[in-house]
Amino acid sequence: MMAGDQLARYRAAVDDGHSGPALEGIVAGLRDEGLEVAGEALKVAPRGYPRDHPRVDLLRHKSLAAVRRYPPERWLGTPAAATRVTAVWRAAAPLTRWLAAHVGPGDGTDGRRRR
Repeated sequence: MMAGDQLARYRAAVDDGHSGPALEGIVAGLRDEGLEVAGEALKVAPRGYPRDHPRVDLLRHKSLAAVRRYPPERWLGTPAAATRVTAVWRAAAPLTRWLAAHVGPGDGTDGRRRR
């Protein structure tokens, strides 16, 4: 889950005419590689963004990750698992780089005020 400051930077980058389409391309590539793009998301466009925004599906995300799910099988307990997991990490690298460049680390708060 992104902290409040990260979420603001993420949405600004998704809305941007250069970095937003770049993320769309990355997501399409991940899906082509057989990865699922997942994360908690709002049901509608976030406040301040139109419902018909060209990247509303990405704007709705509050977290974003590339995922490959494996059914429980014997190979998961073997050294072959490390090879497969590493392959997923490598395939997800473009998303990781985009997030690092456009979102970065959080400020250490979750964006909520404490009472």
